[in-house]
Amino acid sequence: MEGVSVAGFAVALVLAGGRATASTDAAPPETTLPPASAPPAAETSVPQRDAWRAVKVVYRVETDDPVVFITIDDGAVTSDQLGDWLDRRNLPIVNFVMPGILEQRADWFLARPRMTFQNHSYSHAHMTTSSLQRQTFEICRASRIIGDLTGTRPTMFRPPRGSWNDDTRRAAHACGIRHIVMWNVTADRSTIRTATGKPVRAGDIVILHWRPETQASLEHLLAYLRTVGLRPALLDDYLD
Repeated sequence: MEGVSVAGFAVALVLAGGRATASTDAAPPETTLPPASAPPAAETSVPQRDAWRAVKVVYRVETDDPVVFITIDDGAVTSDQLGDWLDRRNLPIVNFVMPGILEQRADWFLARPRMTFQNHSYSHAHMTTSSLQRQTFEICRASRIIGDLTGTRPTMFRPPRGSWNDDTRRAAHACGIRHIVMWNVTADRSTIRTATGKPVRAGDIVILHWRPETQASLEHLLAYLRTVGLRPALLDDYLD
């Protein structure tokens, strides 16, 4: 299978008076972090059999429940104000936070009881330009750090920039990952973009980033979800 890369969606749903209207725009780029200083030696053996094919690539979840899944990447910007806002709403969020940032801001992130923490690589490496050995190092090291900090090793991996190939699945399997989690909706301030240009629907996976505008993006997203009869749920509860 050839690798795929998700850089953005061509169609946007822009909130206007509780309604969504179509417009064209590009999805915001992800924050690029410096490369790892450690050599790209695998922390676990590279699998040689076909068991890696059990690692599923997920863009959305098939469900009849009126839910969507909020996921937030990177972790570069947080604040006490945002923490208070999140605490009042008790939002279920899956974090694909860089492990170094999670280490630095563990008190802030781990204080939010409805957040879970999954794998976004060790150094935000581009998977499809990395060897299998490097990909295995990136995923396994991140999982070890996150597991040590949270007490739970990740079972989901989001490849930086949405770039993955079959070697990513091999590496993910070697590191205990069961799902490569992509997305089909982006939220940025008052703009919600979908992969199809249609309204957000049950089972969609929404991506945001920890940025200065995160609270505004979440406020608009929650207001929009109310207009279409959907609510946030924790992705961990829907992926086996």
